[in-house]
Amino acid sequence: MRSFCIFLSLCVALASIGQEKPAFLQGHQGPRIGFGMATQSNGQLFGNTANLLLGPVIGWHFEAPLHPQVSLMPEILWMTKGFTVRNPAQGTRVRSTFRHLEVPIGVKVSTDKAADGLYLLLGPSFSYFLNDRYQY
Repeated sequence: MRSFCIFLSLCVALASIGQEKPAFLQGHQGPRIGFGMATQSNGQLFGNTANLLLGPVIGWHFEAPLHPQVSLMPEILWMTKGFTVRNPAQGTRVRSTFRHLEVPIGVKVSTDKAADGLYLLLGPSFSYFLNDRYQY
């Protein structure tokens, strides 16, 4: 919980930047809030979808234009990943959750000059494991 409070403080601090923005923040910036779904499969593609585990995704993104059709898009995301496994024969259920601080650094390349046109997003994503929780 301490890590989440630190992360939330960082997001609030970045959101409160005044009118005078640094050069790398001249583009768009804003919050990312949503849910991610995860499951564990038995080796088949989409073989087990009954045990989906919803997890929150909270973060902040930046978009710094490098060229009219190329932008740098770093993000910082606090996310929960995990899975639920049920064993009907024994009547048990195991739930595992993993909290990560994820930092994807993408390069957004627009395929046309329209502002809302099709674009490609390429780049690495770095993840820092914060904590885990197992429920039996």
